Amino acid sequence: MADHFGYQKNYLSRLCKNLFDLDFIHLRLNIRMNLASEHLRLTNMSINEISSELGYRESSTFIQNFIKAKHMTPASYRNLYQKQQSENAHPEDP
Repeated sequence: MADHFGYQKNYLSRLCKNLFDLDFIHLRLNIRMNLASEHLRLTNMSINEISSELGYRESSTFIQNFIKAKHMTPASYRNLYQKQQSENAHPEDP
Protein backbone atom coordinates (compact mmCIF):
# COMPACT_ATOMS: atom_id res chain seq x y z
CA MET A 1 0.00 0.00 0.00
CA ALA A 2 2.88 2.36 0.76
CA ASP A 3 4.15 1.86 -2.79
CA HIS A 4 0.70 2.68 -4.16
CA PHE A 5 0.81 6.10 -2.50
CA GLY A 6 4.51 6.65 -3.11
CA TYR A 7 5.59 6.41 0.54
CA GLN A 8 8.20 4.33 2.28
CA LYS A 9 6.72 1.53 4.40
CA ASN A 10 8.38 2.87 7.55
CA TYR A 11 6.97 6.35 6.94
CA LEU A 12 3.44 5.03 6.45
CA SER A 13 3.70 2.92 9.59
CA ARG A 14 4.94 5.92 11.64
CA LEU A 15 2.18 8.09 10.20
CA CYS A 16 -0.46 5.55 11.21
CA LYS A 17 1.10 5.25 14.66
CA ASN A 18 1.04 9.03 15.13
CA LEU A 19 -2.52 9.47 13.85
CA PHE A 20 -4.23 6.36 15.20
CA ASP A 21 -1.85 5.06 17.88
CA LEU A 22 -1.65 1.83 15.85
CA ASP A 23 0.88 0.62 13.33
CA PHE A 24 -0.40 0.03 9.81
CA ILE A 25 -0.84 -3.72 10.24
CA HIS A 26 -2.98 -3.35 13.36
CA LEU A 27 -4.93 -0.45 11.89
CA ARG A 28 -5.75 -2.53 8.81
CA LEU A 29 -6.74 -5.47 11.00
CA ASN A 30 -9.06 -3.28 13.10
CA ILE A 31 -10.71 -1.87 9.99
CA ARG A 32 -11.17 -5.35 8.54
CA MET A 33 -12.69 -6.69 11.77
CA ASN A 34 -15.09 -3.75 12.04
CA LEU A 35 -16.18 -4.27 8.44
CA ALA A 36 -16.51 -8.01 9.04
CA SER A 37 -18.73 -7.37 12.06
CA GLU A 38 -20.88 -5.05 10.00
CA HIS A 39 -21.22 -7.59 7.18
CA LEU A 40 -22.11 -10.33 9.65
CA ARG A 41 -24.81 -8.17 11.26
CA LEU A 42 -26.29 -6.57 8.17
CA THR A 43 -25.93 -9.06 5.31
CA ASN A 44 -26.51 -12.70 4.53
CA MET A 45 -23.06 -13.01 2.95
CA SER A 46 -21.28 -16.27 3.71
CA ILE A 47 -18.11 -16.31 5.80
CA ASN A 48 -16.15 -17.13 2.63
CA GLU A 49 -17.71 -14.19 0.78
CA ILE A 50 -16.93 -11.81 3.64
CA SER A 51 -13.34 -13.01 3.96
CA SER A 52 -12.82 -12.61 0.22
CA GLU A 53 -14.48 -9.18 0.23
CA LEU A 54 -12.05 -8.07 2.95
CA GLY A 55 -9.01 -9.25 1.00
CA TYR A 56 -8.22 -12.53 2.70
CA ARG A 57 -6.88 -15.27 0.45
CA GLU A 58 -7.85 -17.96 2.95
CA SER A 59 -11.03 -17.84 4.99
CA SER A 60 -9.22 -19.76 7.74
CA THR A 61 -6.91 -16.77 8.27
CA PHE A 62 -9.93 -14.48 8.44
CA ILE A 63 -11.60 -16.74 11.00
CA GLN A 64 -8.43 -16.88 13.14
CA ASN A 65 -8.13 -13.09 13.09
CA PHE A 66 -11.82 -12.67 13.91
CA ILE A 67 -11.55 -15.03 16.88
CA LYS A 68 -8.54 -13.10 18.21
CA ALA A 69 -10.38 -9.79 17.84
CA LYS A 70 -13.89 -10.76 18.98
CA HIS A 71 -13.25 -13.89 21.09
CA MET A 72 -15.75 -15.89 19.06
CA THR A 73 -16.12 -17.29 15.57
CA PRO A 74 -17.79 -15.21 12.86
CA ALA A 75 -20.71 -17.66 12.82
CA SER A 76 -21.15 -17.36 16.59
CA TYR A 77 -21.01 -13.57 16.32
CA ARG A 78 -23.73 -13.57 13.66
CA ASN A 79 -25.91 -15.98 15.64
CA LEU A 80 -25.54 -13.95 18.83
CA TYR A 81 -26.46 -10.73 17.03
CA GLN A 82 -29.48 -12.35 15.36
CA LYS A 83 -30.63 -13.77 18.69
CA GLN A 84 -30.34 -10.35 20.34
CA GLN A 85 -32.26 -8.75 17.47
CA SER A 86 -34.99 -11.35 17.76
CA GLU A 87 -35.28 -10.85 21.52
CA ASN A 88 -35.46 -7.07 21.09
CA ALA A 89 -38.11 -7.40 18.39
CA HIS A 90 -40.26 -9.75 20.49
CA PRO A 91 -39.75 -8.94 24.16
CA GLU A 92 -41.51 -11.33 26.45
CA ASP A 93 -44.46 -9.97 28.35
CA PRO A 94 -43.95 -9.70 32.13
